Amino acid sequence: MRSKRFEALAKRPVNQDGFVKEWIEEGFIAMESPNDPKPSIKIVNGAVTELDGKPVSDFDLIDHFIARTVST
Repeated sequence: MRSKRFEALAKRPVNQDGFVKEWIEEGFIAMESPNDPKPSIKIVNGAVTELDGKPVSDFDLIDHFIARTVST
């Protein structure tokens, strides 16, 4: 027997969310996308200077995190 509170919560749209299928064209895929860059790393004097073909100037937040972790 479920309480009325849980019955009401189950009817809310946010709780009726389901799993979404992969949508490769829009980049909505967790791993192994055909659009992923070829993995690569370039290290000069102990510092990461390039990841996946991107120079440091084009790094996003995750790239900077990886580069700092690898370099230390």
